[in-house]
Amino acid sequence: MSHHAQTLEEASNTPTRRAQVIMASPPINIEGFLDRIKALLPENYKVGYNSDNEQFLITGHDVAGWTLDDYVIPRLASGLVFAEELIDGP
Repeated sequence: MSHHAQTLEEASNTPTRRAQVIMASPPINIEGFLDRIKALLPENYKVGYNSDNEQFLITGHDVAGWTLDDYVIPRLASGLVFAEELIDGP
């Protein structure tokens, strides 16, 4: 029996998952906050900032155990960064 771990290339064939960082107001130091979030994310997820609506958006693909709901969102919360998944409507 062979065990095969999903690679990042294989993960690109899975749906993109997105989450929005929840905050009362934007941080004073945007670049510093982006760096803080990046440090908490696995390789298969990234963060961006939309200055038009002052929103931080996390996007990526689930790979093995590095999933949005079971790893990324709880990991962010451990660093006091709270996020919720964005789910496209029907």
